Amino acid sequence: MKTLKINHHNLLVVLTISMLILFAFGCKKKDREARQPDIYAAGYEVGAAGYSVAKYWKNGISVNLTDGTKSAQVNSIVVVGSDVYAGGYEIKTVGGQACATYWKNGVKVSLTDGTHIGVVNSLVIVGSDVYAGGYEYNGTGRPVAKYWKNGTAVNLTPSTSSAHIYTIVAAGSDVYAGGDEYISTKNIAKYWKNNLPVNLTNGTNSATIRAMAIVGSDVYAAGTEFNAAIVPVAKYWKNGVVVNLSNGLKSAYVTSMAVVGNDVYVAGNDWDNDLSRYTATYWKNGTAVKLSD
Repeated sequence: MKTLKINHHNLLVVLTISMLILFAFGCKKKDREARQPDIYAAGYEVGAAGYSVAKYWKNGISVNLTDGTKSAQVNSIVVVGSDVYAGGYEIKTVGGQACATYWKNGVKVSLTDGTHIGVVNSLVIVGSDVYAGGYEYNGTGRPVAKYWKNGTAVNLTPSTSSAHIYTIVAAGSDVYAGGDEYISTKNIAKYWKNNLPVNLTNGTNSATIRAMAIVGSDVYAAGTEFNAAIVPVAKYWKNGVVVNLSNGLKSAYVTSMAVVGNDVYVAGNDWDNDLSRYTATYWKNGTAVKLSD
């Protein structure tokens, strides 16, 4: 069973980036220059009082969502037109529990009341509907996988199991939520399509889903599965068929993915034996590209 741990190894942590790119074809150079993309990055920054401040940056300019008197964090950001949605959590009172929270244009929407730990890990907007995926602990100390639609909770797992949602995506009228569920002695990587579960692993080894993408009728889910030697292997599944991204001889983790045309991009980190540390890495169609040394 997992518990929420808030560690501030660095003063500044950026957790998610959302980019909106506007392409201007057949226009003058000055028109193209005037229509540069807006880049949003969201996460948190530790303030003077020692508490993390939930915030996002638009083109490098920061926007605080909390005042720094208690800890808060953003895990996901979505921009729709002129509306900015940021999801994460906020501690209701100093020393209290994390409340699952999202902010729309800076206005806070609390999804839980702070009785138990609640966290939003992912957001998706469908028309006027706001879906926030995450989890909330129940009275027995178990995290329940769930999402909130316009503030109303939808439980995906029973109170007797421990489960988490880390990503939520939509395709048309279908809503997919990916994460894991603890069954017997292992976490099973799985996703729910319209609240119905689809297992991607059989429970032999612990696994989790951290990102999803839907392209037409194809369902992509990326995450990590431990092998028999208890080494985490970065991988993704396409319609349930697994593709290993790392060889299982050294640790690798997945945090994000995107599919563009026929290209599949998966991001995370990969252990470098020569450097004895993790390196920021993404894989394009299975080929690793290291971003740090």
